[in-house]
Amino acid sequence: MENKELFANNLLSLVEAHLGKGYICEVLPNILKNNGVELLAISIRKNGNCLASTIYLDKYYEMYLDGIASIQEISKTIIENYKDSSFEATKINITSLESKEGVLNNVFFKIVNKKSNVELFNHIYNKDFVGDLSFTFNVMISHDEDNVLSASISYDLMSKYDIGECELFERALENTPKFFPITFKSINEVLGELLGDNSLMIGDSPFYVLSNTRTMYGASTIAYPNSLEMIAKEIGSSFFIIPSSVHECLILVDNGIVDKCSLEEMCREVNNSELRAIDILSYTIYYYDIETMKITCA
Repeated sequence: MENKELFANNLLSLVEAHLGKGYICEVLPNILKNNGVELLAISIRKNGNCLASTIYLDKYYEMYLDGIASIQEISKTIIENYKDSSFEATKINITSLESKEGVLNNVFFKIVNKKSNVELFNHIYNKDFVGDLSFTFNVMISHDEDNVLSASISYDLMSKYDIGECELFERALENTPKFFPITFKSINEVLGELLGDNSLMIGDSPFYVLSNTRTMYGASTIAYPNSLEMIAKEIGSSFFIIPSSVHECLILVDNGIVDKCSLEEMCREVNNSELRAIDILSYTIYYYDIETMKITCA
């Protein structure tokens, strides 16, 4: 069975042959992503376009190894995905990268783990949030119901347009809740939606799920202005924040008998056995105090 690099090169040849002239395709090895994860990808750019579509190959390689799809079938899927993507549509907002105001109008933030992204932080702008969590910043280029196309904000980009740290952060605080509206639901409501059966309840559960309407980097909602204060008022209590992934957090009402060690063990178990490395946010449990209105490490 061919290794991942050989698979990527063979896949590239099939994609190039199908697309024909007018497209520039290449293999992109070792793309550094969240938590130091390196991914393999194919880049496809139509002649005359300044942006390329990056298609990550790891899941396709697993499908190939497991015998779920042949390399020919995978090449067709990649081409279909490319042609259905926003690069083939008219929603690209390249002006968001062409001026200072374009960047500021389209900047949003994500929350990631500080300790796991030391190498990545050498290249992209970041700002401390709380504990082992940090902000990173992206520019929205295009989006539809299912996909978001964005670019990380590097130190070079900030220098190019003379963007100050304070103004970048202020605009991100303003934009992010608009781009990714907050969702806050009981665990019963979420399970009912997932299973299509509202009768499957867990009694009067003290757990809630905090995310955004896209369930994409939804854990960042803990940093939205007044979001934690709103939650405290709704549930009428201080609460624990369990970083279940970069895409969502679990909120647990503090009933006075919660065992912090049990929460840490639960978080550790989920991170180590259920999540992909790229989706892990933290092993630290956080706490929001309704009286002080502050978030701290539990």
